[in-house]
Amino acid sequence: PVGPDVMRRPPRPPGEPVLTAERLVRALLTGAVMAVGTAAVLAWAPADVAGTMALVTFVCFQAFNLLTVRHPTRSLFHRETLRNVNPLLAVLVVAVLLLLVVELDALHGFFTTADLTPGQWLTCLAAGSAILWLGECAKALLRARDRRGAGGTGDPRGGDPLAPGPH
Repeated sequence: PVGPDVMRRPPRPPGEPVLTAERLVRALLTGAVMAVGTAAVLAWAPADVAGTMALVTFVCFQAFNLLTVRHPTRSLFHRETLRNVNPLLAVLVVAVLLLLVVELDALHGFFTTADLTPGQWLTCLAAGSAILWLGECAKALLRARDRRGAGGTGDPRGGDPLAPGPH
């Protein structure tokens, strides 16, 4: 489902590229965070589970990123964002499949994975969730910028459509 005000927002200007400088920077930073985080876990992890921990971390990054990119400025924890359960279900399916690939002995040989301890799972989740927390901080800054009307065109399309004020 789209936001309740989607038809009240003006369309993107015809000359404006789909991949704006802001979106490109966001994509590059997201990729860098994922690469550095996964490489750090790979380097830190015990050798016998390093590959598995890197896989789990990367999948966690992707799952958290799916949740955080759903709206450019609205928080994942906003009631409108949580209304659409499809991405949440997708993440749940991915989590179950990942759990099976990592913890089911019959799949270890095929996927070259190893069992992880609860602490190792938490390490992977914590590292992967960094993209969520960084994204939430970036969104809060963008919302503040949009409220001030500084640093941009003042175009409310990028702002939180449910925030107080004119849209």
